[in-house]
Amino acid sequence: NAKRQRKREEREKDKTEKSIQELLRECKYLITDYSSVAFDFAYMKKPLQYFQFDYEEFVVINLSLYGIILSCKHIYNSKFSFSNKSDSLVSFIKSCIVE
Repeated sequence: NAKRQRKREEREKDKTEKSIQELLRECKYLITDYSSVAFDFAYMKKPLQYFQFDYEEFVVINLSLYGIILSCKHIYNSKFSFSNKSDSLVSFIKSCIVE
């Protein structure tokens, strides 16, 4: 009986958990640092903010990755931007809330 109860609880838990794809569909905008989930979000053409405290260092060290990100921005015609300043982040959030 305890085994059945655990299975029942697992099934109920599965009903409440959402996949990353479901969560991305529900989100109005995304703020990330380096996550590859940004590419999935860009495909949906939703506002995306890369917020990186070490932006300059990131670009120098990861120039090829930065190029890929910019290519995706162009390919998907996405609304994404880069920032390492909190005021830019706040502006981004405000613009997404107003839309």
